[in-house]
Amino acid sequence: MDKRLEKQIKELQNAIKNFTDSLSINCNQYDSIAQDAIKSGQVQKFEFCVELYWKTLKRYIQDTHGFDLKSPKATIKKGLIWIFMIIRPMRQQLG
Repeated sequence: MDKRLEKQIKELQNAIKNFTDSLSINCNQYDSIAQDAIKSGQVQKFEFCVELYWKTLKRYIQDTHGFDLKSPKATIKKGLIWIFMIIRPMRQQLG
């Protein structure tokens, strides 16, 4: 696997952990302004994860299959097709 892809996957894993950690904050113990700031931060972390996910998937698809996808929609669509047409049947065969 390409070093850039490995680095990007690690960054994605860290971003997802950071996001899930932020969800464990009990907002009820703060006033409404702080609650709003915490929730805005959680939304921003989520958006960052989605952005990093599609870019990582794009790099993976490009490196392994040679497709140069330009948009998030095309990348995620190709990734889902790959999962449902290749991975899922393989898992079903394995039992």
